[in-house]
Amino acid sequence: MTAPADELMGLLEHWLPQQRWFPAKGSVVTMSVAAVLPGVSRPDRHSEVRVLRLEYPAAQGSPVVTLLQVPLLFLRSADQASDDGAGFIGAVSSAGGEDGSPAAPGPWNVYDAPQRREYLDEVLASASLNAHSENPGVHAGIQARRGPDAAKSIALSDPLFSMDPMRSEQSNTSIVLNAQGRGMIVKFFRTLSNGQNPEVELGAVLTRLGTQDVPATLGWLEAHWQDRSEAYQADLAVIHEFLPGGSDAWGAALDAAARGESFARQAHAIGQGTARIHRRLAEGLPVSTAPEGVLSRLAARVRDSWAQVRAVVGPYDAEIEALLTSLSAVPAQPQRIHGDLHLGQILTVQAPAAGADRWIFLDFEGEPLRPVSERALPDLPLRDVVGLLRSLDYAAGAAQRQVAGADVADGWVAECSAAFLEGYSSVVPGRIDQRSPLFMALWLDKALYEVRYEQSNRPGWLDIPVSAARATLDELAGPDAKGKP
Repeated sequence: MTAPADELMGLLEHWLPQQRWFPAKGSVVTMSVAAVLPGVSRPDRHSEVRVLRLEYPAAQGSPVVTLLQVPLLFLRSADQASDDGAGFIGAVSSAGGEDGSPAAPGPWNVYDAPQRREYLDEVLASASLNAHSENPGVHAGIQARRGPDAAKSIALSDPLFSMDPMRSEQSNTSIVLNAQGRGMIVKFFRTLSNGQNPEVELGAVLTRLGTQDVPATLGWLEAHWQDRSEAYQADLAVIHEFLPGGSDAWGAALDAAARGESFARQAHAIGQGTARIHRRLAEGLPVSTAPEGVLSRLAARVRDSWAQVRAVVGPYDAEIEALLTSLSAVPAQPQRIHGDLHLGQILTVQAPAAGADRWIFLDFEGEPLRPVSERALPDLPLRDVVGLLRSLDYAAGAAQRQVAGADVADGWVAECSAAFLEGYSSVVPGRIDQRSPLFMALWLDKALYEVRYEQSNRPGWLDIPVSAARATLDELAGPDAKGKP
């Protein structure tokens, strides 16, 4: 079901820039239709998925081209006695089939489908049945998939009792659902890339292997279409089990730091969970025996960040180049990893039967600003380790800046870091050498990225990553060069 193109696009061009997940705020955007995908199960519900191509200027270089998913639901106003108006975009005068069938007279109300119970029912029913829908003649369709854990995926067919959009979502749209007391969360990926989303791929593998450190993947939607002679395949949404009552590890760590309390026990458990996930991913997906590509990408990332923040961090050009040159001789075994791991990606969930809280790891998309093709490559488990160590450092710094009267104990970060590394090594044996070239390069990669972020967003926090980067670079320069800037 589709409305006259100019009428519908006029509505979307006005509505989209107001959404928090719209990726081109403040830019002059050229918007066109890349694909129209059919409703996933019930054609009488008149739903479709629009894939829009956004083109807008970049700060430097070629224009940015982004594919944006906009699922739409069309409802006749006369059929909406109980309509609550959620997700309302506007009204169109008529709507007709993609196959050229006559337009159905309106008016039709158009909605952002993820905010509508009617559409969520459709998505869940489709996933429970592994349903498929296709637009004939245009090579565009949607395949719904049921997750690998049949016992948990049965919740997909339960009557939907309640829905609660997550208001904090920045780049996706996530809806928490309750179906007969069983919780689910549906995440719609608003920005699409050609290729399988790592959150779907890794979540399904970890669920299949029975990993208790992640929420079970219950199902997902994948799509295919042709655009400008190129074939696309992308994941549209993923459905996970929802574990109620969770609180994020970032808030717990920040509160502990502000009160001057130890967070070592929790850090140790998080280290164990991180290692268990790495071990499971190595079991379930191929492990690379050729580290050269990973190491060259790491060196390129550090050089790129260094070129942008050198003036802030200080003149350490020789130390940077010596470190990156030494990486060519470093042994490493890349595998699939989380890719964007920090305390905000971890929840603690009460589990009295287990005798201790569960630490649940979320959001396996990887760094969202990088293309899927790059995020899906094997990387170094040490990257996730460094990400969490940097996050502990940030928690202490944030406590000092955000909490009045904070009393962060001397050595709080060092104690937490040691406990995290001890927990990790208790599951994956072997000592993690924080002075190795690989560790230092990954540490700098993360710290320099943070410097770039804080320059643009929180200048008052800039000294947190700058201090971390300088400490590593001073160590590389030797004792005579400390305090070099």
